[in-house]
Amino acid sequence: LYTSKSGEVGDPDKPVADAVREVWASVWSYRAFEERTYRSIDHLAVGMALLVHRSFPDEAANGVALTNNPFDPSGLEPAFYVNVQRGETSVVSPPAGTTTDQFLYFFDRADQPITYLSHSNQLPEGQAAVLSAAQVFALGQALAGIRAHFAQAYAPGAGAESPWWAMDVEFKFDGAPGEVPQLYIKQARPYR
Repeated sequence: LYTSKSGEVGDPDKPVADAVREVWASVWSYRAFEERTYRSIDHLAVGMALLVHRSFPDEAANGVALTNNPFDPSGLEPAFYVNVQRGETSVVSPPAGTTTDQFLYFFDRADQPITYLSHSNQLPEGQAAVLSAAQVFALGQALAGIRAHFAQAYAPGAGAESPWWAMDVEFKFDGAPGEVPQLYIKQARPYR
């Protein structure tokens, strides 16, 4: 709905301040205006916050995850849902013909099984999955921490109609060639 822009510290052709101004101004884009009108949101009451983070020039993988199993609204089969792709190819709106690794990670079980729903078609020959076992485990630890941290604010109370809730998490594994890619959590927000 709103614009995403990149700036580079010290680059006079891509100043960070200009990128921030463009994103800020997008609150008044035609699409944003129409969306607020459709949802009866007062245009003068709108506010905006910006997420500013470093760039990820050496992405090994990027993805989104839910801290609960979207295929089990009962909550009896808790798992993390992960949608991940090699490099910086979008997982939300991938190019036509592109598939991603999608899997359920049963992190809370002793053997931590993974059930793949689809596999990426962007992998080099001989590579079975986008993430290594160590990367999946590191992601699982981060997702468990995020879920625990936000449970008090977002988990339904006792007697709720549905016990299901989740955080929607964007992540990347980034590292220069020859380095072990590190996990970065870009953002986490309640999944609705």
